[in-house]
Amino acid sequence: MLEEGKMKIAEVETTIPSPFAFKTALQGYVDILKIEDKHEFLHRMHQMVLAKLGMSADIKDPMEMLKQTKKETFRDKLKKEALNLRIPRFAKAELVRLIDGERQGISEKFLKGIKDHNKEIEKEWPEELKKFIFNLLKELKGEKFDYDKFWEAEEEMQEEAEELRKLELIEQLNIGARKAKLDPQIRYDIYRMIDGEKEGFRKETIDWLKKLFTGAVPKYWKDEIAKFLQEMMKEIL
Repeated sequence: MLEEGKMKIAEVETTIPSPFAFKTALQGYVDILKIEDKHEFLHRMHQMVLAKLGMSADIKDPMEMLKQTKKETFRDKLKKEALNLRIPRFAKAELVRLIDGERQGISEKFLKGIKDHNKEIEKEWPEELKKFIFNLLKELKGEKFDYDKFWEAEEEMQEEAEELRKLELIEQLNIGARKAKLDPQIRYDIYRMIDGEKEGFRKETIDWLKKLFTGAVPKYWKDEIAKFLQEMMKEIL
């Protein structure tokens, strides 16, 4: 067709990715999306989330509100991690207070404990909490530290890790689906699961999941996608 001149290919530059491009990505060809397209798509998804939450159109900067909400969610995660640490109660309470932004009257006993147990903290504490407390010590020594940048950097790292995990799951799904000659409709439902959806899947997809885990799982279903599908089956059944 191309050789005969009956078909032409036109390239159009746009700042907003086409829905068709996203569909192509879901079919496994994720490298087609450019980085800048990805950012535009995420921006659009954020706007859709705001619409679903029913936020007022009168809000001057809804993206800033969403950003603040995510920051609060991350702060809550840090506090949960702090409360799960094997440290004295007073230290947990002080750490939670610091995560909330308090900087007055910090316990000298708490600070001494952090310095004395530096190696244990480095080895045993969750990564985000460890970064927080070490950056706090730098701040107390008079070094400039921008907490907004800290929250943003951690948020970006989490988003990037989640994106990479999705890409890995999609890649493993595509490999398994080709070898299993999986029905395209079932495959599409699994793409939706990877993208975070929890309902509205076809009966054929549910039946296939049940059958997959009734016996030994074929080796062409790699570990990450197999574990993911097993967890999804528990959630949706």
